[in-house]
Amino acid sequence: MWLFFWLYPSHPKIYWCIFSFLIAIIASLWWVLTDTASKLLEDSDRNKNEVERVKQEATEELGRLNTAHRAAIAHKDTSIADAGAEARGLKKALEAKDAECEDRIRALRQQSDGGALAVELEPTKGQSETQFLVVTNRGEKQRFYAQCSLLNDFSHLQTTFNLGWDFGGRYVAMAPEESRKLAIARAWQHRASDLEYIALREEQGSGLKDTAQERWAIGQMPTVRYRLRIRVFGESTQNSRSEEFVVQPGKSTAIEMRKVDAITPESPTWPILSPLQVEAFECAKKLRDWIATITSLATPPLIAGEADEERERRIQKARADYRVRLKFEYEHSYRETVQSIYRRFAIQNIRDLWFETMMGGVGHEETVLNMANSLEALAIRQFAPEASKLIMNRLNPLIQTVQI
Repeated sequence: MWLFFWLYPSHPKIYWCIFSFLIAIIASLWWVLTDTASKLLEDSDRNKNEVERVKQEATEELGRLNTAHRAAIAHKDTSIADAGAEARGLKKALEAKDAECEDRIRALRQQSDGGALAVELEPTKGQSETQFLVVTNRGEKQRFYAQCSLLNDFSHLQTTFNLGWDFGGRYVAMAPEESRKLAIARAWQHRASDLEYIALREEQGSGLKDTAQERWAIGQMPTVRYRLRIRVFGESTQNSRSEEFVVQPGKSTAIEMRKVDAITPESPTWPILSPLQVEAFECAKKLRDWIATITSLATPPLIAGEADEERERRIQKARADYRVRLKFEYEHSYRETVQSIYRRFAIQNIRDLWFETMMGGVGHEETVLNMANSLEALAIRQFAPEASKLIMNRLNPLIQTVQI
């Protein structure tokens, strides 16, 4: 600028005006710049304060959220603990209720049984070579012992005997709901003699012994059936419970045992008969089935266009062959069994003189059917020995003469 004034000294006013104008422009620019910088500083401070405020609000909100989260977790833990305590309390209450119900059931069972011993008797399931009866104590802890009565009509068998437990003793102590097993029967084979055996088990003080033993040839269908009344005694309560069972041979020297009340009319042990009666009824059925099978052989089939004389000749030949087969098949397969059954009835003084004349041999199918009927009649007569004696004229009539 001083250079400008030095170069142009002849115009001082013009210079001053220019200088003043420049000073004004510079002052305006300074004011504008100062005002802008001031506003920028104010905006910066305002933004900084806003950021600080937002940050403070965010921090406070985060603190509130953390507090709420910790409160929720604490409430959840308290709820879980309360729920667990409530569940444990309910479980204890249910257990106490179950125990009370069990006590009531035992009391009601004893009342309904007329004060019978609170035990349950259940045969072991299925077939096995040794048969047990499971006894479950439903009452108080005490010692138990058991006896067995044989209800079959066996004159040579002991009526009542003691039973032993599976470990061999006569007495056993059982806590409530405890179970032990009574030894009932066993089956075995004797290959040297080709025989199978079955026997009941009796406790004789020195251990378990066989009693009421029966045997039959291996391969034959056994007809032995024991009907038993088993009574279990409580030593402390001085009462007992008895139930009836049927024990019979199964397959392959196995034994099966069932309650009498569980036997239906379709069961092979219905009705409950003596072994001899069962054998007689089964033999009668076999005789009838045999006759029904071979009866058709007595009449040959028709042949179309056959002359009457030829057909009559074929019929006569078929009947002759039928009678021969009837005779020899009876002698081979049935006569020995029929005679054996009849001899055992005759030992008991149950006889049929007409039957004695038939069983030696047969020549007609009616003879076989009559023998089947007679076997059933002998078995029925065993139910009533006195009536059987009257039939055989062993007793005198009560009234000698009848006035009409």
